[in-house]
Parts: sequence; C-alpha cells; structure tokens
Amino acid sequence: MNRTNDWNDWYLFACVANLGNFTRAAERLDLPKSSVSTAISRLEKRLGLRLLERSTRHLRLTEAGNRLLQDINPLFARLDDVADHLAGLAEAPLA
Repeated sequence: MNRTNDWNDWYLFACVANLGNFTRAAERLDLPKSSVSTAISRLEKRLGLRLLERSTRHLRLTEAGNRLLQDINPLFARLDDVADHLAGLAEAPLA
C-alpha cells in the first residue's frame, strides 16, 4: 500500500467542503474545476471512503467527510497562521 499522502488533496477537500462548491473552491485557488474534482476523487480512493455526495445541483458531506473536515480544519488553519507569521518576519527590516 502506498503510504504517501498528497496534502494538497486534503487541502482541496477542505476548501470544497468549507465553500460548499467545487467551482468556488477552484476560483479561490485559481485552479481548473476539473483539477479540484480529480484531487477529491483521488483522496476518496486513497482513503477508501466517500467524502462528498455530489449531484448536479447539490454537494453534501458524508459522515466520513464531515468527520475528516472537523479534524483537518484546525490543522490547515494553524499552517496558515505559521505562513502569515513567517511572511510578517520576511517583511520586517533586518536589524
């Protein structure tokens, strides 16, 4: 079994789940919608779980998707905080 995780797929899942829409997530991340959809499918296959129930007009998290989102949202929020902190350090003048 391949133990390598593509954390970008996890991040894309979180974006889609939080925004409730593939199109909005793709626009926010400046990616083609097809790339976002492929990443979610790849993650679902990797985990062996259905994370989203899709229809032409509706997107809903499954129980597994909801649980995963609750677990990873704080992790990605923390990573964003770290990146913001480092960006602030980079902008500060050198002493």
